Amino acid sequence: MVLESGSRRIRQAALVTGALLAENADLSTEQRWLLSAQERGNEASEIDRRRGDGRGWTEGNVVVPLVHGGSYFARLHRELSLVGPGDQVWFLDWRGDVSQRLAGHGTELGSVMTQALDSGADVRALVWRSHPDQSGYSQREALHVGEVLNLAGGEVLLDERVRRFGSHHQKIVLLHRADRPGDDVAFMGGIDLFHGRGDDEQHEGDPQPIRMDDRYGPRPAWHDVQLEIRGPAVGDLSEIFRERRTDPTPLGRRVRDRRWFRRLGRHRLGTAEPDRPAGCAVDRARGGRRSGGGPALHHRRRVDGRRLRQPEPALLDARLGGLLQRHRQRARRAGTAGPGRPGRRGADAAPGAAPETVA
Repeated sequence: MVLESGSRRIRQAALVTGALLAENADLSTEQRWLLSAQERGNEASEIDRRRGDGRGWTEGNVVVPLVHGGSYFARLHRELSLVGPGDQVWFLDWRGDVSQRLAGHGTELGSVMTQALDSGADVRALVWRSHPDQSGYSQREALHVGEVLNLAGGEVLLDERVRRFGSHHQKIVLLHRADRPGDDVAFMGGIDLFHGRGDDEQHEGDPQPIRMDDRYGPRPAWHDVQLEIRGPAVGDLSEIFRERRTDPTPLGRRVRDRRWFRRLGRHRLGTAEPDRPAGCAVDRARGGRRSGGGPALHHRRRVDGRRLRQPEPALLDARLGGLLQRHRQRARRAGTAGPGRPGRRGADAAPGAAPETVA
């Protein structure tokens, strides 16, 4: 009886599949596999509307998969070494560390980006501010990325515009050439500019390892992939960066959480430069901003006549870690999901939930 029922469902599924194939026989491979702008349904983003063709993808791209962090870091270092006056280097990162070597000693991320700035390039970044290091994250390293590159003349913003206990998981590097727009390139995928990622096919681990469970050994292996993209899709990825950067939502946590932070002094942001769109089709797995989008140009700004200030990102890790732990304990006892939000489990990520991931 169970076998007969299963066979019947398989036959029904086959009929439905056959009908769909017949209905879409005249469509291209891209139309059958990729979402249209309407199907993507992201009204908060201009990424699809900017082309005006109703598609949610671009064609005519060259995409090369870079398997393992070692391959990606070497290619990234080569491209960064060609940066010159007027070029733009933009990146989004989940985790970042200025001491991460891209191609051996002397190619640390901070040094390479500083050299790009010295050559006259424009370096800007949005890095997730992260949770305290005591909780297994990398807030101290994110702060250091901002300190080093901002002092060198770049612009690194620590972005905490996420749901409580969530994260930004985008890992994109964009290089726009001032005098050679045809050489614009983007790197997008699962590898961030952080320790532990620089492994290769031997899987002996990154020489700059991160601490993980003892079962992974002193140098945990890391298998991941990044895409090297050239073509019109670079323009879409640039729009992702621009929309996140120009979102007017304050970079820090929401107002009700600001009592956890000290205040920050002055920190000015520049304005985003217009992008230049740079054969395969590329569809972004996630390519938009939240509704109500574009940056507070100053940490002190006015909203509806009220004076607001950005939260202090340079907080004491140990103190915040203790506050978070005590808050979670109180929340469990009171049956709440956050300060000032009784009974909202499920609306926001519950305390201790895993960070958001993006394909």
